Amino acid sequence: MTFADFLIHQQFRFEMGTGKIGYYVSLLSLGIAITTLLTVKGIFVPLWAIVPLAIVMVIGIVIFGYYLERKDVIARLNTHMNMANPQFLELLESVDRIEKKIDTLEKLK
Repeated sequence: MTFADFLIHQQFRFEMGTGKIGYYVSLLSLGIAITTLLTVKGIFVPLWAIVPLAIVMVIGIVIFGYYLERKDVIARLNTHMNMANPQFLELLESVDRIEKKIDTLEKLK
């Protein structure tokens, strides 16, 4: 493994970790921002009210995730990214050629 490969693996792990933890940090930050906004405006929000708000927010996020899953968004994003990769396109062409050769050999039998 070259040093560049090592750096690529570390960058992937870092980005995956920050992406996942970023969800939770952003939810916490939103909750604090809403509480601060309401307090500054003079609207008192009891501390226990944050819990139902967080539950509603999590349920909304899960419903949105379900929608994205049903519409197959991740697969469509991956397909779009793969089509921009010339090495992947080259691999697809090679597979197509192999399949055509196999079909030709099967017809000869």
